[in-house]
Amino acid sequence: MSDGNYHITGSDEAGWDVKRAGASRASAHFDRCKDAMKRGREMAGRNGVRLILHGEDGQILSNEAPPEPSAGSTLGRVAAAPKMVLNRIGSAFKRD
Repeated sequence: MSDGNYHITGSDEAGWDVKRAGASRASAHFDRCKDAMKRGREMAGRNGVRLILHGEDGQILSNEAPPEPSAGSTLGRVAAAPKMVLNRIGSAFKRD
């Protein structure tokens, strides 16, 4: 697990851990998998990495890509900037 992604795994002490790949300790611990997934999605989305859910046997059950940045977010505005620049350049050369 040295890919920088977040992994949801069963905890040795019961419950579920959210752990960044390569980390020695869990970032968060929850009693319910649902709660671990919610927090894991937040953390993975904020860092632009995948969220991987492992079953109790360690097998991968799901592998979620990070969400696309929304237009209102800072990352969304940065991602949209090249398109806006091209639109402005293109409109400057349009003939009426």
